[in-house]
Amino acid sequence: MKIKRGDMPNAHVDVKEEPQDMPIYFDIPAPVYHSACRPAVPRQQYPPSPPCHRPEPRKEVYHPARRAAKTARRTNRRKPHRMRCKFRLLRGAGIVLAALLLVAALRQQVLENILPVGASEHGSGQVELIYQKPELPNGCEVTSLAMALGAAGCPADKVSLYQTCLPAQKFSYSGNDRFGPDPEECYAGDAASERGGWYCFEDPIVQAAQSWIRQSESHCRVRKVSGLNEKKLRDYAKKEVPLVVWVTQDYEMPTISSFTWIMPNGCSCEPYGNLHCVVLAGMDGSDYRIADPLRGWQTVNPDVFWQSFDAMGRRAVCVQ
Repeated sequence: MKIKRGDMPNAHVDVKEEPQDMPIYFDIPAPVYHSACRPAVPRQQYPPSPPCHRPEPRKEVYHPARRAAKTARRTNRRKPHRMRCKFRLLRGAGIVLAALLLVAALRQQVLENILPVGASEHGSGQVELIYQKPELPNGCEVTSLAMALGAAGCPADKVSLYQTCLPAQKFSYSGNDRFGPDPEECYAGDAASERGGWYCFEDPIVQAAQSWIRQSESHCRVRKVSGLNEKKLRDYAKKEVPLVVWVTQDYEMPTISSFTWIMPNGCSCEPYGNLHCVVLAGMDGSDYRIADPLRGWQTVNPDVFWQSFDAMGRRAVCVQ
């Protein structure tokens, strides 16, 4: 018999009532995605793949004693070869150096032993004395050059040589300033003037000689031999090879003149007051034989001559 609720109001019936709003749970597994269905992820978010490196070759480890023995054997094998190479290099360098020294010595010997064209062993007899006055009262350099050219077999007229071949420049004035040339480059002033001429050094004289030799179609050679020591100077004199040399008047110590001028480089030129140029023609006994364009033939003590020659810078020109 079934009892319905309400039939027995006072009866206690233990009836379990079911909750009305209880949530229902389902045990559903998490979704598993296939690789083809994986959500798209930006490519740059993936870390870069590590570079592919080849494995380094395995280094052979040597025992210290074995390594030392192998190094010693290798050194012993290479040592003779290295010694031979060093010896060959040193021998080659020595041969080249000896050849260069021999060529230099032969060249110097040939240049020193050459006599002027047409000159005999006693070349001083070939130097014809030429006086600078009256045509060139301040032209001792060009007159001495004319004597040296004549001794070398290329006669020269001093006036023509000065006017046509020697580079020269006269003085110019601007207010109280006097402008003139550099004596190292050309003759300063006018050699034909008694008071307006000064001097020049080796380079202008070499240029004048070269120009005259070209005009004369001669085979002579001119070269600057400045810087001679006392022995070399005496050797030229003994071989009687004429030299155009710069000294001082009366072979005294150089003096400075108060007559100055401004050179092209802007520097002031303070010229020598007693400069002179002569020809060293040879030896007369133990003295030097000098062809002086002002005083004629002279014999000068070598020590006295060297003192003046050295003080003027050992300047000399040789024509052969």
